Amino acid sequence: MRNLRHFLLMVIIPLLLAAVGVSALTIDLVSRLSTGANIEDHRRTAEVVNAAILATQNELSNAVSDNANWDDGAIQVYKPEIDHEYVNLTWGETSAMGVLYDLIFVVTSDGKLLSGFIGGEQVDLDPHGFLGGRLMSLLSALPQNATEAKSAAAVVETPRGIVAFSVGNFVPTSSDTVLDSPGPRYLVLGRFLDAGFLAELGNRYVVDKLALTPARSEGFVALENSFGDYMGTLTWQDRRPGDLTRAAIILPATAMLALLAAVMTAIALICWQQFQLIAKRERQAQYDASHDALTGLPNRVALIRGTSAALSNAGNTVAVLFIDLDGFKDVNDTYDHATGDALIRAVAAGFAVLLPEGAQLGRIGGDEFLILITGPTAEAEAVSAAGCILEFLAQPFDLEGRIAMVGASIGMAHAIGGTVEAGELMRRADVAMYDAKARHKNRLEIYTPAMDGERNGQTVILDELRGFIDNGLIEVAYQPIIDAATLKICAVEALARWPKAAARHVGPDKFIAIAESSGLINRLGMQILDKACSDAASWGDLRVAINISPIQLRDPEFAARVLEVVSSHGINPSRIEFEVTEGTLIEQPDRIAPIFEKLQRAGFSIALDDFGSGYSSIAYLRQLPFNRIKIDRSITSELLISESARSMIQATGLIAHGLHAQVTAEGVEAEEEIQMLRLAGCSELQGYFFGKPQSSAAVTSMIEAAAAPEREALNG
Repeated sequence: MRNLRHFLLMVIIPLLLAAVGVSALTIDLVSRLSTGANIEDHRRTAEVVNAAILATQNELSNAVSDNANWDDGAIQVYKPEIDHEYVNLTWGETSAMGVLYDLIFVVTSDGKLLSGFIGGEQVDLDPHGFLGGRLMSLLSALPQNATEAKSAAAVVETPRGIVAFSVGNFVPTSSDTVLDSPGPRYLVLGRFLDAGFLAELGNRYVVDKLALTPARSEGFVALENSFGDYMGTLTWQDRRPGDLTRAAIILPATAMLALLAAVMTAIALICWQQFQLIAKRERQAQYDASHDALTGLPNRVALIRGTSAALSNAGNTVAVLFIDLDGFKDVNDTYDHATGDALIRAVAAGFAVLLPEGAQLGRIGGDEFLILITGPTAEAEAVSAAGCILEFLAQPFDLEGRIAMVGASIGMAHAIGGTVEAGELMRRADVAMYDAKARHKNRLEIYTPAMDGERNGQTVILDELRGFIDNGLIEVAYQPIIDAATLKICAVEALARWPKAAARHVGPDKFIAIAESSGLINRLGMQILDKACSDAASWGDLRVAINISPIQLRDPEFAARVLEVVSSHGINPSRIEFEVTEGTLIEQPDRIAPIFEKLQRAGFSIALDDFGSGYSSIAYLRQLPFNRIKIDRSITSELLISESARSMIQATGLIAHGLHAQVTAEGVEAEEEIQMLRLAGCSELQGYFFGKPQSSAAVTSMIEAAAAPEREALNG
C-alpha cells in the first residue's frame, strides 16, 4: 500500500499533470503561432502599403525631374504666350493614358495656371485651390530661378479625389539657353489615388483588395498629406496565413498528444516495476553536482575534472575554447531573464551540434561556455569549431517571436599533457578571450605569453586614462569638413586624443576600446562633447561632428545628458551631429531608433559613419532616420582606379537622395577626386587633402582665413 501511495504521488499524478500541461501548452502554442502569423502578416502588409504610397510620390518626383530639366521644354514654357498644343502633345496626351500621371499643370511662381490637363482634357482652374491650398507651400520651397533644378512632393485632397503630386521648376540643361520670360515656371504632375489606381497598386505589391475609405479603421494605414491632414484610410483584405497554419497543425498535434498519452501510460507501467526512489535521488544528486541546471551541460567542476584527466596523459594534445557571449546582457535588459534563459539553452543546443567528435561542451556560468578537445589534431579542430560557432551566432535567434542577436568572444589555449595544470590552461584561454573582446569582439584569439604582458599594460593605460578624465586632460583634435560646392570649411569632426604631455603616446583606437570595456566611455564621451562645445562657441555656425559609442546609446538618459551639455555652452543643437558606425546598428536597432528620434527632435542630426566598410544594410537606412551618410575612406581611396567604387558612391548618392539625407565622402586625398565626388552627389568632403586633425586654434585660423576675402569685399 505504501509503495502504491508513493507510486501515485511520484508517478501517476505528475504524469497526469504533465499530460494536462502539455495539452494546454500545445493548444496555446498553436493559438499563439496562428495569431502571431496573422498579426505579423498584417503588419508587413501595412509596411508594404506605406512603401507603395511613398514609391508613387518618388516616381512622380523622378518624372518631374526628367520632364522639367531639358532645353526644349524650358524654352517652350518660358515663352510669353504658352503653346497649349505643345503642352498637350508633350504631357497632356500622356495624362489621358494614366500610366504614370493623369494630371499636368504648368504654373508660375504665384500659382497661376499657364496650361493644364487632367485625364487628357484641358482644364482652366486655380491650381492652388484645386490642390487643397497646398501648391504655394511647395512652390515657396523651390528655387525662384531657372538654374537650379529641384522638386517637392505631397499628397492632398482635391475636388476630384485624393491626388499624389510633385512640382519642380523648369531648368534648361544647357547653360547658354536663352529664355524669353525671366519669371520661373513650374511643372506639376499628379496621380489620383482612385479605385483603379489602388487596384493596380495592389496587384503590383500583392495586396488584396486595396481600397481607400473615408472612415478611420484601427490597424490599417491612415493616409495623411504632407501637412498632417487626414484624408482617409487605406484598407485591404488580410491573407491570414495563421489560419492555414492552425488547420495544418491541429491534426498532427492531436496525434502527438495521443502518442504522448500512450507513452506516459507505458512509463507508468515501467515505473511501477522499477520504482526505486532512493536510488533515483542519489543519481540525481550526483548529476546536479556536475551539471548546469539550465542547459544540462557539464559545469565548471566537471570541466576541470575532465581537463585534468586529459592533461594527465603525457604527450596528449589538449585544446580549450573559452567562449563568452557578446550582447547577452542587452537581451536580458531588453526582454527579461526568461528570454535570456531561452537564449542560453538555444545557444547550448547549437554548440552541441557543432562539436567535433569526442569533444566536451560545458557551461561554466552566466553566458560563458567551455569546450574541451583532445587528440593529435585538437588545435586544428578547436580553430575549426570556433569558426563554426561564430558563423552560427551570426544568425538571429527567434525566441517565441522575440528576436535576439548575440556574438561571441572566443579565447583558445592548448598544451601537451604533463606540461601544465588544468587551472592554468583554462586561465590562458580566459586571457585570450578577453583579448578577443578587447579587439572589437566576435572573433577568436589564440593565447600567447605576450597577452599576459599586454593585459598588464592595459591595466596601466586604464589607470592613466581614468586620471586624465578625472582631471579633464583628454585633448580634442578637429579634422575639417569641406563644402563640395564652395570648397570652404563647413564643419569639423571632433576626435579624442591622448594628452601630448603624457609620458607615452596611446592611439585613440586603443584607449577608446579600453574605455568601452571598463565603463569609462560615458564619461569620456561627455568630456569630449563638453570640450568640443566650448571650442565651437566662437566658430559661428560651424557644425561639429562627434562620434558616439554603442555603449553610450545604452544609457536611457543619453539624449537628456547631451542636450544639457550643449545648452550649457549656448550652442544650438542643430550645430551638433552625432556619428555612429554600421557596427553599432547591429546591437538592437529597434532600441536605438527611439534614442535617435529624441536627439533629432531636440535639433541634433545623426550621421551613419564608415558606410560601405562593413554590413552596409539598406534595411538600417530605412529603419533609422539618418540625416547624413558618410562614405568610408576604403571606397573613396579606390575612386580613381575602380569602376565598382565609383558605382557604389553614385548608388549611395541616389539612396541618400531618396532618404533626404546628405552625403559626405571621407578619405579625400587627391584633387582629381573632388569633381567626381561632386558629380556623384557628395555635398561635403573630408580627408588629408583638406587637412589632418588639428587644434582648435588652427580651426579658428582656418575660419578667419576663409572669411577674410568676404570682409575685404565688404570693406572695398
